[in-house]
Parts: sequence; C-alpha cells; structure tokens
Amino acid sequence: MEKIIKCSDAAANAIIDPYLSWARSMWWYGENCGRVLYEKLRLRDATGYNNRHKLIDEILLPEQDFHCCYCMRSIVDHTDDASIEHIIPQHTSTQDQMDIYFSHGGLNNNNVCLTPNYVRRNSVGAPYPHHVAYHNFAVACQKCNSSRGHNEIEPIFLYDKIENEVIYNQKTGEVEWLFDPAYVSVTPTLPTLEKLDLNRPILKAIRAVWFYAKSQGLDPYVANREDLIYGAIGESLTVQPTMSDDEFNAFLSLNVEEMWKILLKYQYFG
Repeated sequence: MEKIIKCSDAAANAIIDPYLSWARSMWWYGENCGRVLYEKLRLRDATGYNNRHKLIDEILLPEQDFHCCYCMRSIVDHTDDASIEHIIPQHTSTQDQMDIYFSHGGLNNNNVCLTPNYVRRNSVGAPYPHHVAYHNFAVACQKCNSSRGHNEIEPIFLYDKIENEVIYNQKTGEVEWLFDPAYVSVTPTLPTLEKLDLNRPILKAIRAVWFYAKSQGLDPYVANREDLIYGAIGESLTVQPTMSDDEFNAFLSLNVEEMWKILLKYQYFG
C-alpha cells in the first residue's frame, strides 16, 4: 500500500467550486443537500463534460499512480472499474462521526466539514463539504468500494510511511500490520484491513503468484501460467502447511483466462 499525497487542490477545487455556489443557494435541501450535490457532480455540466470523470482521470488517479487506493489493482481511467471513494462516508451526519476520521490523521477540519454545516453557514472555499471535498476523495475499484460499504475505517493510505506499516507475506500473499506503537495504533473499532476484505482468498492468491514470479525472475505476462500457480501454491504451503478449499480454489481459478487478466492488473506486486 502507498501513501497518497493530496497536492492538487487548485485543479480539483476549480472543478468543484461551481457546484458549491449552487449548493449555497439550495439551503432548503437541508440534510439531503449533500447527496444531491454529489449527484450533480456525476452529471454532465453546461459544456457537456462529466466532471466526475475529469476528477478521476486527471487528478485522483495520477496522484494514486493509477492504482486502487486499497488493493493496489491497476486502474487506467474512469471506465476501468473505477469508483470515487468517500473517505468520510456520505451518510456521515454528526460531528462526532466526522471527528473519528480527524483523530487518526490524514484528514483535518481545515479541508473537510459536514456538508449541511457548509450550506447553513453559507461558507466559501475551505473547509469543503464532505460530499464533494477533494481531500475526502480517492479512487477505489468497485470491489473494494463495495467491501468497505458504510464501514468506518482508518484512512490509512493518507498516513506517512504506510508502505512500511502495511506489509505483505511474500509466501502466502497475506496482508497484515507491522505493528509499531510509536507510529500506528491499530484501533480495534476500525479494523480497516478486515473491513475492506483485503485478505479474501483471490487477492491472497494473486499476490502470492506475483511474489513467486518475482522470486523466480519470471514474467507473468509470458511465463507458463500453471507453473506460476502451482509454484505459488508450493511456496504458500512451506509456511502454511494447511490450505482451505476456498484458498486452493482461488489459486486454481487463476488458470481461467478472464481471471488471469485480472491477475495481470496487480503488477504492483511484481
């Protein structure tokens, strides 16, 4: 996992600002204003351009090096199974719920505020309403976004040195915390890795195959598929002598052409 550096405020806010003037005039929408505001961002503007697509393609994906913010799957553009992830969920409605995200780092109230508060105060500029705040946006693949759902999680991809705190077992493909009390305290109420289902069997198998290929100096784009799959199974069994049926079947499923194409989107692990 990699840290996402949010440094495109000017370009992102140039897209978002026109929608905010509309939101301030629609104060009577009340609690529903945020959802309506985000839905307007999903539609074409007066020039016929879809600004949600522009945010994804020109701002969010480049700063994520064209990877899903969670599983590191390659995402080329908005057509490639991409979705905007609200770090603070859209349904957040109280300051206490919002403060959870501020207390763990990565986000702060200088950049993001509750959408109803923004509208009621007739605010201009930062902090931006959380439904459309650039700092509250990332791009996730559809599967990770749906796995997260409305769960509260830590915005770990905004943490400094997160690439050294979330590590991957080179044999089994399992992702886990390298616990360092001086840096990240994994909050029991926000078990991010579990809520995102980042250790589902197919992801572990994909990572294990990439790690095995790398250790053998092989290229998954041209190497024999079965050799890589069974080699990765063997490596996994050296440190985990038992394997569940779901885990074994996940490895075997990669021998299907469509599944292998999905595996190739995880070249981050190669």
